[in-house]
Amino acid sequence: MQIDVTDSVFIQILNNLYNSYKKARKLFPKDFKGSMNERDVNYHDQAFRDVIEIGGFLADEGFVPICIQIFNLIDTSFMYNNFEECRDEINHKVIKKVIQILWNFTDRTVALCIAVCAYEEGELVKILFRELSHPRLQVDFLKDGDKRYLVKGLMGCLHNLIRNCNDVDKLFRELNAVEILLKFTESRFLIVKTKALLTLCYILDEEEYNLMTATSTNIIFLLNLMRSALKRRDHVAQTYGFSAHELMEGLLRISANDDNKRTIVEHDGLECYVQMLQSDCNVEEQRVAVQGLWALSFAESNCTKIIEEPDLLTSLFILRMESDDKATHLGIDGTLWELFSKDAISIQEDYAGEIETALKARESTVEDVSKSDDDTRIEKMPEEDNRLSLLESKNDDGISVSMKITSSDIKVKPPTPPPIPDIFSNYLHHRQCNRLALEDHRHQDV
Repeated sequence: MQIDVTDSVFIQILNNLYNSYKKARKLFPKDFKGSMNERDVNYHDQAFRDVIEIGGFLADEGFVPICIQIFNLIDTSFMYNNFEECRDEINHKVIKKVIQILWNFTDRTVALCIAVCAYEEGELVKILFRELSHPRLQVDFLKDGDKRYLVKGLMGCLHNLIRNCNDVDKLFRELNAVEILLKFTESRFLIVKTKALLTLCYILDEEEYNLMTATSTNIIFLLNLMRSALKRRDHVAQTYGFSAHELMEGLLRISANDDNKRTIVEHDGLECYVQMLQSDCNVEEQRVAVQGLWALSFAESNCTKIIEEPDLLTSLFILRMESDDKATHLGIDGTLWELFSKDAISIQEDYAGEIETALKARESTVEDVSKSDDDTRIEKMPEEDNRLSLLESKNDDGISVSMKITSSDIKVKPPTPPPIPDIFSNYLHHRQCNRLALEDHRHQDV
């Protein structure tokens, strides 16, 4: 299928795909007032189910080759070299929108990450590195906000791919990823430096850990993003959109470098680790926080500070008692051994009083929240908001065609849908079949 990147319908579809991500992310309240109640959890889960479903559809229906075709059709080198003239042209807008879609959907959809890395031996990955290494997108040219956005998007895509796919570090190395990304660690823009560092830490091996030394400014920036993420119900930072889990995973990998271990602790990073050990965090968040503490404890100068950090040890013991996750148990036991050179059971006995006090305090907090847990605590959301509006465009006759997906039905307003690329033509049918199958399953259960 040959794509016309100037076709208004195709551009509208790209816009609506990106907007579908933004709509899904707005399905639940953003203010943080304690643990999420059941209603909030349902909104949260529905939002990311929708994102993952769309991302999976893109992977299955050929969005990767379409992206390759777009990058090969548009002369991006000319665009970067003549950016002032091309800033408002359609080619720049199309490239920007494709990067946005890839950036956002690869964040949550492993299937799309795998499709990107596997298709034609990673052809799209090669293209992303080709774009990122263009001379006019290097650090000296990033004062321009639009260029800087493209660089952030390209690195965001690459970061998502390497953290969500196994064994792609070899492909990244073949494409000179280390050399390309190291140049961006010299940028004066903290977000650019941080994205480069977070991606590099998945590629470098033990002999290269010295290349991963982060400045205290970098570490403080990461920790501030972490604090921002943990204040929100979805644990995603409002600025730059990093999740607490991916930030903690980045800190875990960065702390392979001994200097970074000490810097994290020196700048009050332990409070973030304590927060991620709590019961309102999911298993993956707790696991990576425990693994992070274990890594930090390998720096002898950190041990006393870890032991003295308020609520840290009691949180570890309570998590060890309540969690069924083997990797979490291993990380806790490893951390305690590094701190005390004793097994966890004997140490836990020494802290029995503190553990009992912490458990009682938590039980009283939960009781207080449950008594006041009503719909007046959060803004009411109309039922119709729980939907995605994917395809809104006009056909050849100029007649508006609206295709909306709600939680209960699918409404398609005639006449004939516009001439859209094959990748999206069966989307509504695909989604309707999924919903009908789910309803049948529910009826059978009843």
